[in-house]
Amino acid sequence: MRHDIETAFLPPRHLVADTAFGPITSAVYEVDGPNELPPIVLLHGLGAWSYTWRHVFTALTGRRRAVAVDLMGHGATEAPLGADYSPRGLLHHVEAVLAEMAIERAVWVGNSLGGGLALLEAVERPEAVAGLVLLAPAGYPQKIPRGLALLRWPGAPWALHWFPARLIVRRILSRAVFYNPAMLTPDLVEHYTAPLTNRACWRGVLEAGARIWPDDLEAIVARVPTIDAPTLVVWGEADRITPPALAHRYCREIARSQLVMLPRCGHVPHEEWPAEVEEALSAFLDSLPE
Repeated sequence: MRHDIETAFLPPRHLVADTAFGPITSAVYEVDGPNELPPIVLLHGLGAWSYTWRHVFTALTGRRRAVAVDLMGHGATEAPLGADYSPRGLLHHVEAVLAEMAIERAVWVGNSLGGGLALLEAVERPEAVAGLVLLAPAGYPQKIPRGLALLRWPGAPWALHWFPARLIVRRILSRAVFYNPAMLTPDLVEHYTAPLTNRACWRGVLEAGARIWPDDLEAIVARVPTIDAPTLVVWGEADRITPPALAHRYCREIARSQLVMLPRCGHVPHEEWPAEVEEALSAFLDSLPE
Protein backbone atom coordinates (compact mmCIF):
# COMPACT_ATOMS: atom_id res chain seq x y z
CA MET A 1 0.00 0.00 0.00
CA ARG A 2 1.31 3.46 -0.92
CA HIS A 3 2.06 5.92 1.87
CA ASP A 4 2.63 9.66 1.60
CA ILE A 5 5.07 11.75 3.64
CA GLU A 6 3.90 14.95 5.28
CA THR A 7 6.94 17.20 4.78
CA ALA A 8 7.85 20.45 3.07
CA PHE A 9 9.76 18.75 0.24
CA LEU A 10 8.55 18.54 -3.37
CA PRO A 11 5.37 16.51 -3.84
CA PRO A 12 6.15 13.15 -5.41
CA ARG A 13 4.85 11.74 -8.63
CA HIS A 14 3.56 8.23 -7.96
CA LEU A 15 4.33 5.69 -10.71
CA VAL A 16 3.49 2.02 -10.82
CA ALA A 17 6.62 0.14 -11.86
CA ASP A 18 6.27 -3.43 -13.12
CA THR A 19 8.97 -5.49 -11.43
CA ALA A 20 9.80 -9.16 -10.92
CA PHE A 21 8.06 -8.85 -7.53
CA GLY A 22 4.90 -7.42 -9.09
CA PRO A 23 3.72 -3.80 -9.52
CA ILE A 24 5.28 -1.37 -7.02
CA THR A 25 3.94 2.13 -6.45
CA SER A 26 7.05 4.29 -6.54
CA ALA A 27 7.72 7.89 -5.53
CA VAL A 28 9.61 10.06 -8.02
CA TYR A 29 10.60 13.73 -7.65
CA GLU A 30 11.38 15.81 -10.75
CA VAL A 31 12.70 19.15 -11.93
CA ASP A 32 12.51 20.15 -15.59
CA GLY A 33 15.37 20.89 -17.94
CA PRO A 34 16.37 20.69 -21.62
CA ASN A 35 15.08 17.51 -23.23
CA GLU A 36 18.06 17.20 -25.59
CA LEU A 37 20.46 16.47 -22.70
CA PRO A 38 20.59 13.15 -20.84
CA PRO A 39 18.61 13.54 -17.62
CA ILE A 40 20.08 13.06 -14.16
CA VAL A 41 18.97 10.17 -11.97
CA LEU A 42 19.62 10.65 -8.25
CA LEU A 43 19.71 7.74 -5.80
CA HIS A 44 19.87 8.26 -2.04
CA GLY A 45 21.55 6.18 0.64
CA LEU A 46 20.30 3.50 3.02
CA GLY A 47 17.52 4.75 5.29
CA ALA A 48 17.34 8.12 3.52
CA TRP A 49 14.97 9.28 0.79
CA SER A 50 15.00 11.82 -2.02
CA TYR A 51 14.73 14.76 0.40
CA THR A 52 18.51 14.43 0.72
CA TRP A 53 18.88 15.89 -2.81
CA ARG A 54 16.95 19.13 -2.15
CA HIS A 55 20.08 21.35 -2.49
CA VAL A 56 21.12 19.60 -5.69
CA PHE A 57 17.61 20.08 -7.10
CA THR A 58 17.87 23.82 -6.50
CA ALA A 59 21.14 23.96 -8.44
CA LEU A 60 19.79 21.89 -11.34
CA THR A 61 16.43 23.60 -11.85
CA GLY A 62 16.25 24.80 -15.43
CA ARG A 63 19.66 23.33 -16.33
CA ARG A 64 18.94 19.63 -16.60
CA ARG A 65 15.98 17.39 -16.12
CA ALA A 66 16.56 15.62 -12.81
CA VAL A 67 14.70 12.61 -11.44
CA ALA A 68 15.15 11.41 -7.87
CA VAL A 69 13.74 7.98 -7.06
CA ASP A 70 12.81 6.75 -3.59
CA LEU A 71 14.31 3.26 -3.53
CA MET A 72 12.03 0.31 -2.87
CA GLY A 73 11.20 0.24 0.83
CA HIS A 74 12.36 3.84 1.32
CA GLY A 75 10.61 7.20 1.40
CA ALA A 76 7.16 7.07 -0.14
CA THR A 77 7.83 4.00 -2.30
CA GLU A 78 6.17 0.76 -1.29
CA ALA A 79 7.97 -1.90 0.76
CA PRO A 80 6.47 -5.18 -0.46
CA LEU A 81 6.89 -8.26 1.69
CA GLY A 82 9.09 -10.91 0.11
CA ALA A 83 10.71 -8.54 -2.40
CA ASP A 84 14.42 -8.67 -3.18
CA TYR A 85 16.10 -5.89 -1.17
CA SER A 86 19.59 -6.81 -2.34
CA PRO A 87 21.45 -4.21 -4.45
CA ARG A 88 20.37 -5.92 -7.67
CA GLY A 89 16.77 -6.10 -6.49
CA LEU A 90 16.80 -2.38 -5.64
CA LEU A 91 18.50 -1.53 -8.94
CA HIS A 92 15.99 -3.55 -10.95
CA HIS A 93 13.23 -1.55 -9.28
CA VAL A 94 14.95 1.73 -10.29
CA GLU A 95 15.35 0.44 -13.85
CA ALA A 96 11.64 -0.40 -13.94
CA VAL A 97 10.78 3.13 -12.80
CA LEU A 98 13.01 4.65 -15.48
CA ALA A 99 11.49 2.38 -18.13
CA GLU A 100 8.06 3.65 -17.09
CA MET A 101 9.39 7.20 -17.62
CA ALA A 102 10.99 6.30 -20.99
CA ILE A 103 14.48 7.17 -19.69
CA GLU A 104 17.01 4.96 -21.46
CA ARG A 105 20.26 6.82 -20.75
CA ALA A 106 21.14 9.20 -17.94
CA VAL A 107 23.80 10.69 -15.71
CA TRP A 108 23.64 8.52 -12.59
CA VAL A 109 24.27 10.23 -9.25
CA GLY A 110 24.32 8.21 -6.04
CA ASN A 111 25.29 8.52 -2.40
CA SER A 112 26.26 5.54 -0.23
CA LEU A 113 23.89 2.67 -1.14
CA GLY A 114 22.64 4.74 -4.08
CA GLY A 115 26.22 5.20 -5.22
CA GLY A 116 26.70 1.45 -5.13
CA LEU A 117 23.62 1.02 -7.34
CA ALA A 118 24.91 3.64 -9.80
CA LEU A 119 28.26 1.85 -9.88
CA LEU A 120 26.55 -1.49 -10.53
CA GLU A 121 24.57 0.06 -13.39
CA ALA A 122 27.78 1.42 -14.94
CA VAL A 123 29.40 -2.02 -14.73
CA GLU A 124 26.48 -4.09 -16.01
CA ARG A 125 24.65 -1.68 -18.35
CA PRO A 126 27.25 0.85 -19.53
CA GLU A 127 25.07 1.91 -22.45
CA ALA A 128 22.60 3.40 -19.93
CA VAL A 129 25.18 5.62 -18.21
CA ALA A 130 26.15 8.94 -19.82
CA GLY A 131 28.05 10.01 -16.70
CA LEU A 132 28.62 8.82 -13.16
CA VAL A 133 28.74 10.81 -9.91
CA LEU A 134 29.70 8.79 -6.84
CA LEU A 135 29.32 10.40 -3.43
CA ALA A 136 30.96 8.04 -0.91
CA PRO A 137 29.45 4.96 -2.60
CA ALA A 138 29.02 1.51 -1.09
CA GLY A 139 31.21 -0.36 -3.53
CA TYR A 140 34.59 -1.80 -2.65
CA PRO A 141 34.92 -4.37 0.15
CA GLN A 142 35.44 -2.70 3.51
CA LYS A 143 34.97 -3.28 7.20
CA ILE A 144 31.22 -3.52 7.72
CA PRO A 145 29.90 -0.77 10.02
CA ARG A 146 28.79 -2.16 13.36
CA GLY A 147 25.09 -1.46 12.86
CA LEU A 148 25.01 -3.18 9.47
CA ALA A 149 26.90 -6.17 10.85
CA LEU A 150 24.14 -6.54 13.45
CA LEU A 151 21.49 -6.58 10.71
CA ARG A 152 23.13 -9.64 9.15
CA TRP A 153 22.25 -11.79 12.14
CA PRO A 154 19.38 -14.21 11.38
CA GLY A 155 16.06 -12.58 12.20
CA ALA A 156 17.62 -9.21 13.12
CA PRO A 157 15.65 -7.07 10.59
CA TRP A 158 12.37 -8.56 11.79
CA ALA A 159 13.25 -8.01 15.47
CA LEU A 160 14.62 -4.49 15.02
CA HIS A 161 11.68 -3.22 13.02
CA TRP A 162 9.74 -3.12 16.30
CA PHE A 163 12.22 -0.60 17.76
CA PRO A 164 11.40 3.14 17.41
CA ALA A 165 13.06 4.22 14.16
CA ARG A 166 13.38 7.86 15.22
CA LEU A 167 15.73 7.08 18.12
CA ILE A 168 17.99 4.84 16.02
CA VAL A 169 18.14 7.24 13.06
CA ARG A 170 18.96 10.26 15.23
CA ARG A 171 21.83 8.31 16.82
CA ILE A 172 23.22 7.15 13.46
CA LEU A 173 22.98 10.62 11.89
CA SER A 174 24.81 12.28 14.76
CA ARG A 175 27.44 9.62 15.49
CA ALA A 176 28.24 8.25 12.03
CA VAL A 177 26.75 10.14 9.09
CA PHE A 178 27.33 13.85 9.77
CA TYR A 179 30.71 15.27 10.69
CA ASN A 180 29.09 18.32 12.28
CA PRO A 181 26.17 17.26 14.51
CA ALA A 182 25.19 20.93 14.90
CA MET A 183 23.73 20.66 11.39
CA LEU A 184 21.14 18.19 12.69
CA THR A 185 18.35 20.66 13.28
CA PRO A 186 15.01 19.28 14.53
CA ASP A 187 13.52 20.00 11.09
CA LEU A 188 16.22 18.04 9.24
CA VAL A 189 15.95 15.08 11.61
CA GLU A 190 12.18 15.10 11.25
CA HIS A 191 12.43 15.04 7.45
CA TYR A 192 14.85 12.13 7.51
CA THR A 193 12.81 10.09 9.96
CA ALA A 194 9.29 10.89 8.72
CA PRO A 195 9.06 7.94 6.26
CA LEU A 196 10.38 5.51 8.87
CA THR A 197 7.38 6.03 11.12
CA ASN A 198 5.68 3.75 8.60
CA ARG A 199 6.52 0.28 9.91
CA ALA A 200 6.60 -1.32 6.45
CA CYS A 201 9.15 1.27 5.27
CA TRP A 202 11.28 0.72 8.38
CA ARG A 203 11.23 -3.02 7.71
CA GLY A 204 12.25 -2.45 4.09
CA VAL A 205 15.21 -0.29 5.15
CA LEU A 206 16.38 -2.95 7.59
CA GLU A 207 16.07 -5.65 4.93
CA ALA A 208 18.14 -3.54 2.51
CA GLY A 209 20.73 -2.88 5.21
CA ALA A 210 21.11 -6.59 5.89
CA ARG A 211 21.98 -7.18 2.20
CA ILE A 212 23.78 -3.96 1.30
CA TRP A 213 26.75 -5.75 -0.35
CA PRO A 214 26.08 -8.08 -3.30
CA ASP A 215 26.99 -11.75 -2.94
CA ASP A 216 29.29 -11.45 -5.97
CA LEU A 217 30.97 -8.23 -4.81
CA GLU A 218 34.47 -9.36 -5.79
CA ALA A 219 33.35 -10.06 -9.37
CA ILE A 220 31.73 -6.62 -9.60
CA VAL A 221 34.81 -4.89 -8.20
CA ALA A 222 37.00 -6.67 -10.76
CA ARG A 223 34.98 -4.92 -13.49
CA VAL A 224 35.27 -1.38 -12.11
CA PRO A 225 38.30 -0.66 -14.36
CA THR A 226 36.07 -1.34 -17.39
CA ILE A 227 33.93 1.72 -16.63
CA ASP A 228 34.34 4.20 -19.47
CA ALA A 229 31.78 6.80 -18.43
CA PRO A 230 33.10 10.19 -17.27
CA THR A 231 33.07 9.96 -13.48
CA LEU A 232 33.10 12.44 -10.60
CA VAL A 233 34.02 11.06 -7.17
CA VAL A 234 33.09 13.19 -4.14
CA TRP A 235 34.12 12.20 -0.61
CA GLY A 236 34.32 13.65 2.89
CA GLU A 237 37.74 13.49 4.51
CA ALA A 238 36.08 12.63 7.84
CA ASP A 239 33.71 9.94 6.51
CA ARG A 240 33.21 7.35 9.28
CA ILE A 241 31.18 4.90 7.16
CA THR A 242 33.05 4.53 3.86
CA PRO A 243 36.83 4.96 4.29
CA PRO A 244 38.13 8.06 2.43
CA ALA A 245 41.09 6.03 1.13
CA LEU A 246 38.66 4.24 -1.18
CA ALA A 247 38.08 7.50 -3.07
CA HIS A 248 41.61 7.35 -4.43
CA ARG A 249 41.15 3.74 -5.47
CA TYR A 250 38.13 4.67 -7.58
CA CYS A 251 40.14 7.36 -9.33
CA ARG A 252 43.02 4.97 -9.98
CA GLU A 253 40.75 2.32 -11.47
CA ILE A 254 38.25 4.44 -13.43
CA ALA A 255 40.16 6.02 -16.31
CA ARG A 256 37.96 9.07 -16.93
CA SER A 257 37.53 10.11 -13.31
CA GLN A 258 38.18 13.13 -11.14
CA LEU A 259 38.13 13.51 -7.36
CA VAL A 260 36.80 16.15 -4.99
CA MET A 261 37.75 15.64 -1.33
CA LEU A 262 35.99 17.86 1.20
CA PRO A 263 37.47 18.71 4.62
CA ARG A 264 35.47 18.45 7.83
CA CYS A 265 32.88 16.41 5.97
CA GLY A 266 31.24 13.09 6.76
CA HIS A 267 29.22 10.61 4.72
CA VAL A 268 26.79 13.03 3.03
CA PRO A 269 28.85 15.70 1.22
CA HIS A 270 25.76 17.10 -0.52
CA GLU A 271 24.27 17.86 2.91
CA GLU A 272 27.33 19.25 4.69
CA TRP A 273 28.97 21.13 1.78
CA PRO A 274 26.06 21.77 -0.64
CA ALA A 275 27.60 24.79 -2.41
CA GLU A 276 30.87 22.97 -3.07
CA VAL A 277 29.08 19.84 -4.32
CA GLU A 278 26.81 21.92 -6.55
CA GLU A 279 29.85 23.72 -8.02
CA ALA A 280 31.67 20.44 -8.69
CA LEU A 281 28.54 18.85 -10.17
CA SER A 282 27.85 21.85 -12.40
CA ALA A 283 31.42 21.86 -13.74
CA PHE A 284 31.24 18.10 -14.32
CA LEU A 285 27.94 18.36 -16.21
CA ASP A 286 29.33 21.20 -18.34
CA SER A 287 32.26 18.96 -19.31
CA LEU A 288 30.09 16.13 -20.59
CA PRO A 289 29.60 15.75 -24.33
CA GLU A 290 26.07 16.52 -25.47
